[in-house]
Amino acid sequence: MRVDLGRRLQFPQVVQTTLRPDAVLWSEEVKKLILIELTVPWGEACDQAFEGKKLKY
Repeated sequence: MRVDLGRRLQFPQVVQTTLRPDAVLWSEEVKKLILIELTVPWGEACDQAFEGKKLKY
């Protein structure tokens, strides 16, 4: 994680990672980035899938 402590950081347009969200919404105009991660488990696997997603990121 990078933070801005007393200086202006420049973040790259493209970042290499093995983790891939299902969708990314990026607005230069309003300076917002939204990551969307979809999980559609069946029934009782819902809690396990949610915990797995939390641990992954």
